[in-house]
Amino acid sequence: YMESLLATAISNRVISSLDTSQIRIKENLQFLVETTSLDDITPSFLTKCGVVIMNNSIVGWRQRFRSWLKKAEKDFYLTKSRVFTLTVLMETFIGQMIQFLDMHVQFIIKTDKNHTQEVSA
Repeated sequence: YMESLLATAISNRVISSLDTSQIRIKENLQFLVETTSLDDITPSFLTKCGVVIMNNSIVGWRQRFRSWLKKAEKDFYLTKSRVFTLTVLMETFIGQMIQFLDMHVQFIIKTDKNHTQEVSA
């Protein structure tokens, strides 16, 4: 479903809903889709996309957070105090949570034929 929705949106710059209403997409809007697998993506869809594959051991959450924070600092006019507070909160809570999950939890993601996902720990 997501593939057909995005393919139409990319080609026509219009998203149609189930009630046949349409949403026009501005030229400066881009889509970012994150997935764990490209198994069910068709070659025609891939030709319309840029694909970036990142292993978490290469680009972890800290690098992604710092990159986001640099942009957010400008976009939201964050003071140095707020940047510091966000950084401390992320390091304290997210860092510890990820470390705990890596050590104690094994996630299994099962996908059925309808592409619904069930996450179990």
